[in-house]
Amino acid sequence: MSKCAREKNDGGGVGDGCFFQWKFDCSKKNEKLTNCKQKRIESIINCSKVYNDMIHIDLQEALERHSNYSIQCHRGCVPTYTSTTQLDRHKKRAKQDLGEVPVKRARRSGSASFNFQLHCVFCGDECIVSKDPKNPTRWRPAYMDFPQCQS
Repeated sequence: MSKCAREKNDGGGVGDGCFFQWKFDCSKKNEKLTNCKQKRIESIINCSKVYNDMIHIDLQEALERHSNYSIQCHRGCVPTYTSTTQLDRHKKRAKQDLGEVPVKRARRSGSASFNFQLHCVFCGDECIVSKDPKNPTRWRPAYMDFPQCQS
């Protein structure tokens, strides 16, 4: 029996308990159960397609068979299930489960030792420094020539 095949034989709705008991384990709530009619069920169907939990199939069939079909649930369970924040979280987790590897950040600590006299401050690569051989007294300890740097 599927998750939402809890219909009564007369087609008027579901049995005892919250419809979302399988998702939120809300059986211990003291909240009063309310009847969700067609409009709320349609929003549940749309969200179920995003969650891919197959509830939308049974609910859609039940709505097509009985125009006055309703389900019982706690007042807070439907908004939690249809929340855009919850949907976004689910989409984000689904992307991570697919194996999309986050971009690895390059850090200076991960590279070899940095020497200001040999490496470019901007790209970290080794720069070829063309010092003026005619006047070595004008050479500075940290000398860089930007046109030769690739960055």
